[in-house]
Amino acid sequence: CGCLVLSLYTAAPALAEEITIYTEDYLPYNYMSEENRVEGIATDLVRQVMAEAGLEYDIQLSPWSRTYRGALTNPYGLIYSLARTADREGQFDWLVPLAKPDYYLYARADETRPVKRETIERGDFRVHCVNYDASCGILRKAGFRDVDIWENAAEAASPYILLKRKRI
Repeated sequence: CGCLVLSLYTAAPALAEEITIYTEDYLPYNYMSEENRVEGIATDLVRQVMAEAGLEYDIQLSPWSRTYRGALTNPYGLIYSLARTADREGQFDWLVPLAKPDYYLYARADETRPVKRETIERGDFRVHCVNYDASCGILRKAGFRDVDIWENAAEAASPYILLKRKRI
């Protein structure tokens, strides 16, 4: 939420509310350390920006869907690490890229079906993505039908377990 950060820079002396910064567990960018403190590459950059601005803040590490909702509903809420997509462009004001995202499709080692546009569009595969994650939109744009996309909360089921159990 870059514009919110910029607005807070100018209003810092009069700011009565503490800023809540939302993030998820996403190694190595943001994660909970053994000392119960949010750490990571992106977290270090966020702490640096907030220190330079002289702003009070609290970083909350939560499941992705709660993180995303918090950033959208809290007027003093910021979010990181968030993939910048066309769908999200108007929902947030963007400050600075922290990293370039890479997305991959994973399959079980014993999977032999070819992954081609026609097999995807035909519905030969079922895929998983986390609610509000950019990967859900990417899967739809790649041709996966809504009926073939299992979209749920990150804490509800590990995609690796679902894959191993042949649920996806």
